Amino acid sequence: MTVSVGGYVLPSEENPDRLNAIERVMFPKFPETAITDVCVVFGAGVAGAHLAEQAATLFRNGLVKTIILAGGPVINDLSVTEAHKKRFSDPPFYPEDGETEAEYMARILIEKGVPEEALVLEKTSKNTGENARAVIALEAYENASSVHVVAFSATRTLMTLRREEQAAGLAPKPAILTQIIPLRGGWITAKNWRDNETGRNIILREFRKIDPTEPTNYIKQGFCSDVALQEEIKRAESLPKMGRPLCSFCNSRMLTAASSNHL
Repeated sequence: MTVSVGGYVLPSEENPDRLNAIERVMFPKFPETAITDVCVVFGAGVAGAHLAEQAATLFRNGLVKTIILAGGPVINDLSVTEAHKKRFSDPPFYPEDGETEAEYMARILIEKGVPEEALVLEKTSKNTGENARAVIALEAYENASSVHVVAFSATRTLMTLRREEQAAGLAPKPAILTQIIPLRGGWITAKNWRDNETGRNIILREFRKIDPTEPTNYIKQGFCSDVALQEEIKRAESLPKMGRPLCSFCNSRMLTAASSNHL
């Protein structure tokens, strides 16, 4: 039986064709210089520092004017914090006791020069579904005609956002996706994920959540809706763009296949 996800046929056999399909789903190529009305950053625990840094870059480059930060209380016990210090070489901050993900990321953005009045905080949601449900109810999101999503697992996050928009009877807004999955010294990218053991494991783990061959995938459970990524990209390409190319946020920190295989 032929199955598909994200608008791409997914071969059932474990072979290069299947990996190619997974890569197309997990690393969709959205325009990097598109201008959107609002950026939405979905909380990712202590790794939210890296997502906030990217949102600050988008703001400084004039690609967004308003940043919505979504996320409730951060899991911040000693073991998590120490593990985070080992996994990521240079996060600028660690969450404070009692701080929400939204507050944590806002603190970083303000430190990076983003004015507080450009930030909208959603501080109650505890997972991606709740993030999306709370975000679409915000006036800043309702008034926006386009959105730039910054998330740890961007395709699944977009699928969740589309599910919640549909449930609320809202028309889907053109969207740009930026995925930030940090590794020591860089990020997991389409160029390095297959050759880095940790990166490969993370991508395959995240893909299983939307894999149509998995009996408990999030789409079947109703947590998110499948999307046609090529159509999403085509809609995004109609958005206004900066007049000149900008440096990609990760070029200077690209993790090569020869880099460390450990977080």
